[in-house]
Formats: sequence, C-alpha cells, structure tokens
Amino acid sequence: MHPPSDSSDSQNRLSIGRPAGVGPLRHPARPMRHLGSVVAVWLAAGPLAGCVGEKVIYVDREVPVESDDGLSPLLDTGTTDGPNQDADGDGYTTDDCDDTDPNVNPGTVETCNGIDDDCDGTVDDVGAPPTWYADADADGHGVMGADRFVGCDAPEGYSASADDCDDARADVYPGAPTTICEAGLDADCDGKIDHADADSDGALSCEDCDDTDGAVFPGAPEVCNGVDDDCDGTADGAAALDATAWYADADADGYGSAATEQQACAAPSGFVDNLDDCDDTAAAVHPGATEVCDGIDNDCDGSADGADATDAVQFWADADADGYGDASIDTWACVAPTGFVSTADDCDDADPTVSPGATEVCGGSDEDCDGLIDDADASVTGTIVFYADSDADGFGAAAVQASACVAPRGYVTADTDCDDTDGSVHPGATEVCDGADNDCDGRTDDPTSADAATWYVDSDGDGWGGATTSVACTVPSGHTGLVGDCDDSDASVSPSAADTWYDGVDSDCAGDDDYDADADGDPSDAWGGGDCDDTDPTIGSTATETWYDGVDADCAGDDDYDADADGDRSDGWGGTDCDDSSALVFGGASETWYDGIDADCDGRSDYDADHDGFDSDLWGGDDCDDADALLHPYAWEDVTDGLDNDCDGDTDLADLDAPIDLGLGDDDDGAVELTVTTGWSIPFCGTDYSSFFLNGNGLLTFDVATTEYYETPTGLTSTYAPAVAVFWDDFDLSDSADANAYGVVYSDAVGIYFRSAEEYFGSATNDFGVVLFDDGRIFWDFGDMPVYDGIVGWSCGGGLGFEVDWSAERAVGTEGLPTVGTGTEAAMWQQFTYSDPMDLGDSTLWSCVQAGDDTDGDGWSDACGDPDDSDASVTP
Repeated sequence: MHPPSDSSDSQNRLSIGRPAGVGPLRHPARPMRHLGSVVAVWLAAGPLAGCVGEKVIYVDREVPVESDDGLSPLLDTGTTDGPNQDADGDGYTTDDCDDTDPNVNPGTVETCNGIDDDCDGTVDDVGAPPTWYADADADGHGVMGADRFVGCDAPEGYSASADDCDDARADVYPGAPTTICEAGLDADCDGKIDHADADSDGALSCEDCDDTDGAVFPGAPEVCNGVDDDCDGTADGAAALDATAWYADADADGYGSAATEQQACAAPSGFVDNLDDCDDTAAAVHPGATEVCDGIDNDCDGSADGADATDAVQFWADADADGYGDASIDTWACVAPTGFVSTADDCDDADPTVSPGATEVCGGSDEDCDGLIDDADASVTGTIVFYADSDADGFGAAAVQASACVAPRGYVTADTDCDDTDGSVHPGATEVCDGADNDCDGRTDDPTSADAATWYVDSDGDGWGGATTSVACTVPSGHTGLVGDCDDSDASVSPSAADTWYDGVDSDCAGDDDYDADADGDPSDAWGGGDCDDTDPTIGSTATETWYDGVDADCAGDDDYDADADGDRSDGWGGTDCDDSSALVFGGASETWYDGIDADCDGRSDYDADHDGFDSDLWGGDDCDDADALLHPYAWEDVTDGLDNDCDGDTDLADLDAPIDLGLGDDDDGAVELTVTTGWSIPFCGTDYSSFFLNGNGLLTFDVATTEYYETPTGLTSTYAPAVAVFWDDFDLSDSADANAYGVVYSDAVGIYFRSAEEYFGSATNDFGVVLFDDGRIFWDFGDMPVYDGIVGWSCGGGLGFEVDWSAERAVGTEGLPTVGTGTEAAMWQQFTYSDPMDLGDSTLWSCVQAGDDTDGDGWSDACGDPDDSDASVTP
C-alpha cells in the first residue's frame, strides 16, 4: 500500500468524525519529455537532380584542372610553336584546348564523343543528350513509363527505344516473330493478339485445324461424320466414338468369325456385323442351319448331333442303372446318352432293386413292378411267423401261429405270455405283492415287486432303524419301518429322543453340530468356535457386520462405531472420525494438503494450508501464499517488505489501495466515529451497523464512544457492549511518528489496522487488525505482537459469557469453518496477563459473531458450520 492519504481524499469512502490533521501525500510530478524536430538539409552541387514519379539522372563529366592564372585550366603548353600559335589551322590560338585537332576549338558544337569539343572545360556537355530507357528483359527495347537515363552513354540495362509492350519477356518486342502459340500474346507489339480462338472452342487458331467450327479442335471426340474432329489428320477412323465392330465372313454365309475383328464407321468388304459363325470355312454350317446326325454342329448351338437333329431317336432315363428307364424322363439323341436306355417300364427309377425283372419281397414296395405289394402278391418272399394274442397284452401263445409279411389282426411276434387270458400278466409287467407271477419270470411276490417296502434293521429295539435295510412284501423279523437312528446300538439315541446341547452327543440324530445351538454354522466361542452369541443365528464369525447398531455381529471384537478400524469412532456416534469408511481419515490424522480430503477431520478447508481462512489461489481460492498466514486478500500491505501482502497483484508502493488515516496517531487516548458511506453494514447483536466508534487503545464500540484504556472482561461484556476488542490494551499512539490506526473499505468488509502501536509503559510496537464483514463474521489478523497483557473478543452485553482459549480453538478448528464460536454466543473473549501471556502473534483467526441463522435451535448457525440447520440433532 502507499503511505496513507488524508481523510478528505475523495477516493476513500469512509468519513471520520474529527479531522486527522494530516495533509494529503504529494507525489513528485513525473516530468514530460518533449522531442524536438530535427531537419536535415542536404545541398547537392552540380547538375545532379531528381523528379518525383520518374527518376531522371543527368551526369556531368568534369575534368578539374588547377590553374595559377585563374584563366582556362586547359592551356596547350605542349607544342613547340610557342604561345599564340594555331598548329591545327582551326583559327584558334590561345583558347584552343587541343591545337592538334582542328575539330576541337571554342567554335565547335559539343557532341557525345568523350572529347571537350567546344573547349569549355566540360566533356560531352551537349545541349540535348540522348535519353535511354530501362530494358529489363534485355531484348533491345525499353519502356517509356519506367526509369530512364539522360546522358551520352547508355548504362547497362537501358535501350535507346521505348516501344517494348512487355518488358518482362525477351521474346516480346516490336517486330518479333509471331510463332509463339499462346493465348492473348502480342509478340510483335503491333497492338493485335497474334492468335485468336474464333470459334470459342478453347483451341487457338495456331493449333485448331478448323477455327470456324467449335466442335473441331485438338482432343475433341472423333465421330463418324466425315470430319477430322480431333485434328489428328484423319477423319472418322477406327478411333471414332461411334465406330462399329465388323467381322470377317470367309465362307460368305452371312455369319462372321470372332477371330477377325475390325472397327470402322462402315463395313469393310467381306465383313459382316456378327461373329456367330462356328465354322467360317463351311457355308452350310452357321446359326439356323439344319442339324443332322453327322458329328458336326451344323446350327452352331454348341453341340453336334443334339436332340434337335432331324433323325434323332428317343431314350429314357435309367437313374438306378437297372436297365429299365423312367417313362417320365426322356430325351432325343443320335446315340443313347449316358444314363439313358431304350425302355420306359421301370416303376421306381430311384431303386435298382425295383424293376420288371426283380423278385417281390416283404418290405412294402412293388419290387417286380406288377402292381401287387407284399402279402397281396402270391410270389412274395421273406414272410415271418406271428402268434395269436387273445388277451391283447402284446404277448401271444405259441400254440396258435400264422406266416405273413405283416402281422394279421390279433397276432404278435412274441410267444412268451404265461397267461394269454389275463392282459395284466406278461413278460415286462409290473410285479406286485398279490400272490401272482405278474411278469412271467417264474417268481411270485419277490423283492422287486413294485409295492415291496423297505425295512430297516433295529438292533437296539428302540423302534428306529439304522442304515442296514431289507426289501420285502412283508416286514422281516428284527426290522422296522422307521429310519434315522444315528446310533442303532444305543436305545437312548433316536430321532424321537430329546437333545442336550454341548455334551458332544447328537441324541436326536438331527445331524447338527452339538456346539452350534443357533445352527448358524459357527460353533460357540466357548467350545472352540467363533460364535460370540450361540443363541442368535444372525451373530457369528462368518456373519455380515452391520455398523452402528451396537451389535458385534461378526464377533470380531471391534468397536461397532468405528467401521474403518482406525481407532476413532464415527463423528456421528460420539467420535471425531469425519469419514468412517477410510482408515486414513480420523481426528488427529496426518493431513495431506490439496488432495480434497480432510484427513485430520478438523473441518478446515484442504486448500488452506496456512489456516488463515483463505484457500490457495492455485486451487480456486485467492490466497497468493498459502504457506504464510499473514499473506491474504485482507492483509495490511507493508510498503517495505517487497511482498504482495494483500494478494491484489501489487507490491509495496505499487499498491493503489491506499488506507485511510483515522487520525489517532497523534493522540494518547483518542476516539473517532467511523461511518461507511458505501452501503455497507455489519449485523451485530441484533442490529445492522454502518458506523462505529474506535479508540486508540484497540476497543471498537457501536452505541457509545469511549477512550477507556483499562481493559477488563466486565468492561467488554457489560459497560461498553456491544463492543469488539480488536486488541484492547493501554496503547500510546502519540509516542511514535510511525504509530497510527488506519481503515480500509473493501467491497464486503471494513478493515481496521493498528500499526507500530506502543504500550503506554513500553517501547515495543505491535501490529494487529480486524476485518468486519457484512455477513456478521469477523477476521482477526495478529502480526508482530510482543505485548503480554490485553483482551480480545466481542460481546453483545448479555452477560459475561465465557472465556475461550483462542489459540487452542484456532489449532483445533470446527467443522465447516476455522472459527471461534458457533454464531449464537452473546459473548466470547480471552484475556491475557503476564502469567498467561498473549500467544496469538503471527496468526489469523475467524469468529462468527452471531453470523447466519440457527433455524433448528441447536446452538449452531448455518454460516458457522451447521451441516443441517433443519435438524437439531445434527451439529458439527
């Protein structure tokens, strides 16, 4: 922050009840820098000049000669004629600059020849030197509109003419040949395009064989029209799109051969338009000719001597190869095809055993094709013997029999019935206990009888049998019909006996464990098992545990309110474990910051490692240094420490959030009334306050101002309540020029900061502050605090309340908010004495101060950590 400004600064929104007497801080003006204009003037000697738009360069060739007499520097002193002689006879003597050449004298007209013709001391200073024009393509022709050069000698890249119509191409100039076939090109610069496209077919006249016909050009599709459409030198031809395929007809029968094909717009001589002839050497062989049995494919249908031959014979299919054909399948051929015969009287051509020459046998078909089957055919063979079955039980008597293919009515194939008058008696019948041989096996009422009973040996005579059995129609001696005796040697053991648990004997033969009375599969833990309650089948070492019902269902011996077995009961059941499903989370566990897990269940944000109440700006918060509790968005900006204390992005004097000097720095026991004019207020003790009183001894009051410096619990909780002890002690702010109290107005809070406050009877300075939020919370910020005694806290005046160890509360925290208080207390404070010195230095702390609502009346407000303010049974 900058040094404090005067309270009258229009940018501050906090009015102070009495002037602070400190003028506004004047910053030195920043000088303006004015840059003057520098004009550079270049003076050029001689005829060198330039023009805007065109560059015209005049070059003088000067021959400087020194002269002692100040006359013409070019004196002819090399002759032997002496002065005033005219050796070259040109009529000039003393002013002739070259008396060896009669063409050089003052009367000669200067020309471009590298000589000072007129003896004026300058070579080639002709009156109108020639102009040379830039010739970029070096074709000997320049252009008028480009750079030009005026002088006797042409520079490289210049030409005497300016008639080139394209100075970028060396093959374009006046008089150039027009042999280049290129669209839009005027090669000879005569103003006319060399080659046009008169018929607009995309081909220039230099390549189009007919520039009057848009359908004729190189690459055009060739068609049969008598025109060379594609300009290849040939009209029509085999390449024409609609050319026809023609085939040679050597035997002149009207049918061509595929062996010789020719594409043409019209049929060549000896060619026809088909390739259907299968023999182009025989005029009698072609499609449509008459087929005869002569070994030749006369009609070109792909087969010789086929069924269509006029002299073909009829044959019938013999599928079963028995020599007899099927009248329903026939064919005509010159020779019998494979699988065909000349007869058609087989009645079943799928069975080689059936034909007019076969033998009739019992089997259900007409094998000899005479129309009679099996017993209806007197010639049938393979009959069998059948026996009369008078009682219709499927078994006959051997005395009455008949031979046939199929059993006559009342006859069967078996002759084993022992009583053909009783239909219930026959082999395979069910044997029953009735005194008869029902199944004709020669035995009566044997153990296999369907109604024979199972009887059990009863060795101990208790009426119950063991595992040994007998099957009979009547009970054998020493047997019983009751089974289940688990010890047939002891008459006291049977299913009807009473059982006694835990004696090792299964008296009632139930087959259960005598040490598992509740039959849950787990013996009692008193008899070597794991069941801790053998009267309840839902309890045992293999049972599923139901947590938090007070029952150790799985007999594990663990705490039923500590599901994750981390030694800390669930916070819902009297413990401090905020996550009883993870053994890594419990009260007092080691915290890993920034993983989103409150491992130690202290209720603090996992993204506030320095416990200053602000999350790290690296994890969505606004704390720019989460390792230092004194650096946060509401911290005092120290202009000398090189740090961005208030996390606004500006450091030291670069910080524009100037605090307001509250005018207490020149007073021992002064007080001021502060009114916030930005619409801010704090709900406190049932009233919303937008103004409050502050004295130089760290006491903030709401209803009345005081300069009291003697701090007492009753003074805070009764006399001056409602009040806030920022840090109430006897301070002397007038003892040091650096001591003062400042105010900062935030968007949602007002901050009060004491700087370099000395105790009245001491020289050590203290830095501390408090931030009042518009939602009823208070943020305490204790910096360098060497003071020992004093009091910190708040009160609504409803009694002494109770004193709380704020350091201990800050270390533990409460769920939902690191705070001192539940948001419903009438007072909460801590007093420090020399025997109990102040220990809040270098720390930050939040207080709820009656913030939020306590809808369910459980003593916790929603703003201070109540997880469910509609249920009084749920608290942090």
